[in-house]
Amino acid sequence: MSEEILGRIEVAYKRDNLFNLVFTSKRIIVARLSSALLGLFETRKRQEEYGGTSAESILKADEMNFAIPYEEVVKVEMKRPSTFSRGKIKILAISKKFPDLPIAKIIIPVDVYEFTFKEEKNLFDERVNLVRSILPDKLSLT
Repeated sequence: MSEEILGRIEVAYKRDNLFNLVFTSKRIIVARLSSALLGLFETRKRQEEYGGTSAESILKADEMNFAIPYEEVVKVEMKRPSTFSRGKIKILAISKKFPDLPIAKIIIPVDVYEFTFKEEKNLFDERVNLVRSILPDKLSLT
């Protein structure tokens, strides 16, 4: 079965770095759209490229892009935006950084990926529904 792109969420990491969280039938792809080093033209170009390509092409489009397979996702926390702040999404996934440490067999190390929503606040419920449709038992709302 080929990997299908189910939806996207535009997010920011440390203010100047824009990413797409691309939800596919198998994994979440964290795809860089722009950074302080990339200009507006490059950002628009990447948005167009990511819109019409395969998941594998998106993953390979930038050395900063990476994937989180759904079986490694422990929890997805989504925080609703308020009047004065944007919402957040936090993905907790099993870490593969230290697989040979003895402690890794007792305590599972977890990587935390935290992003701020860059889309309109009124899209929050739609984004929650996207995540809920894919990872219903791993979603937490605050």
